[in-house]
Amino acid sequence: MSSKKVSFGSLAPKKPERLNITSLMDILTIILIFLLVNYSDVVEEVPLPDYIILPKVQIKSVGKAITGITLIVGKDRWAFDKGETIAFNSFASQREEVMKRAAQGLERIKQEYEKDGKAIELMILADKDVPYKMIDSVVLTAAGVGITAINFVSMRQDI
Repeated sequence: MSSKKVSFGSLAPKKPERLNITSLMDILTIILIFLLVNYSDVVEEVPLPDYIILPKVQIKSVGKAITGITLIVGKDRWAFDKGETIAFNSFASQREEVMKRAAQGLERIKQEYEKDGKAIELMILADKDVPYKMIDSVVLTAAGVGITAINFVSMRQDI
């Protein structure tokens, strides 16, 4: 066996390498552009009926303005933005009838939007104390008539 010296590096001091921040600046620029495009400081004022109180949202910014079909969901009634109201005493016992009438109303409004070439999107303004089963029924009814773009409206925390 021969003994060879193995060297893993030079003993001479190396010059420190310079930090190349070009790619870091590219990433930061992309993130900045993304945030600027998606950030909106516009607060949309929505007239609310006196029988609902919207839940407070936990995030600081509010998304886009309300467009499309608006459905107001209260404890004892559902109301469309076009003026039609579906009143009931007990949602649990009248669920099928309420969903049927809501489906007819959504279908009628959807056809109007299709004639005008507008995007079909459902905005739900639900009272904060409405049970989840009622919200689930609203979503099922909308999906049943072919409305799949559904958004929920809430109040900003600082309002």
